[in-house]
Amino acid sequence: MLSPHNTQKPTWHLLFAILITTLMVGCASLKKASNSDTLPIHHVVLVWLNADTSEEQLQAAINATWPLNNIDGVHHLKVARALPSDRKLVDDSFSFGITMTFESQEVMQAYLEDPAHIQYLKEHIKGKAEKVVIYDF
Repeated sequence: MLSPHNTQKPTWHLLFAILITTLMVGCASLKKASNSDTLPIHHVVLVWLNADTSEEQLQAAINATWPLNNIDGVHHLKVARALPSDRKLVDDSFSFGITMTFESQEVMQAYLEDPAHIQYLKEHIKGKAEKVVIYDF
């Protein structure tokens, strides 16, 4: 044991124990901070419409997206065209993107099964989009 009169240096065992304890406490904090059970779910959809899509059809698809905000559980819906960019890392090749948040995965699943969402897909996406990419986190 160290005392004010003892000049002996702490052993590597003590330093190792302090290091391990610090790492364990830090990791526990990170796990809690990244707990998706308490954070909203972000649903991001990027849509590439078929090459022969007219400007009017693109605008109609965007306009038809806004009513999805009326489905229970949808928060912070945004729909917009891709922003043109000269930055090499930016993919601006999609026609339009949609973002929205949900309180939980269960709420998002209920949205995906909602008849209004299914009808939207049938009328504005299926057969009209050459590519759709979805990110959920």
